[in-house]
Amino acid sequence: MRNFVHSFKTAAAIRPVFPLPNGLQRWPHHHPSLALINYSLRRTIVYVSDAKAEVHKSRLPRNMEIKSELVWLIDEMGEVVGPLEPSRILKNFDFQNKSFVTISENYGEDGQYPLCKIMDRAVVRRSELASLRNKQKKKQIQTKTIELTWVVEPHDLETKLRRMKEFLLKGSRVKILVKPKKKGKVIAIPDAENILQRIKDSVNEVGGKEMKPLEGQVLGLVEVTYEGKKP
Repeated sequence: MRNFVHSFKTAAAIRPVFPLPNGLQRWPHHHPSLALINYSLRRTIVYVSDAKAEVHKSRLPRNMEIKSELVWLIDEMGEVVGPLEPSRILKNFDFQNKSFVTISENYGEDGQYPLCKIMDRAVVRRSELASLRNKQKKKQIQTKTIELTWVVEPHDLETKLRRMKEFLLKGSRVKILVKPKKKGKVIAIPDAENILQRIKDSVNEVGGKEMKPLEGQVLGLVEVTYEGKKP
């Protein structure tokens, strides 16, 4: 019995020094940090896959997708040569590092053949992803419209200005439409100009800026668009 205890202690002592082979090592069934890493990887893979699919839908044909019998080619000097057969261009082509991309599907006076170019694959990829990100940003930026008349009551003006500032603080664009009232009360030009100044002052308070210059004339239909500061 004494020998057994001694052997057990010896095995425990040498275990950190001589680890078991990979196939025999005992790993915990669940580890929070490993689960978080796996989750992050899955999200990254899904994002990349979605981005690739989005780029593929919006781009022009390339490589073997180009079905035209002949193409015009922009050479290394930037000059257009051809028309050439795509099959000859793609023979022994370095698909790993290069891309044979379509620049225009209908080039020339007759527009019969596409205009193509050989580009670095990495450069093409970066350009496409940058373009996709810009499109996504534009989709995310919402434009809100606030309408009022030149004879707006002070309380209503305060309410609309408060709403405008809330939208701008969220990074939205706000289109302001000031319209004349068809019938009834008419105000003086200085009072109308004061309304426009109140709008500008409210925009400046939240760090907004004029995106499109004011269009129209005082006491007529006036339209101006402001952009909020990025949150």
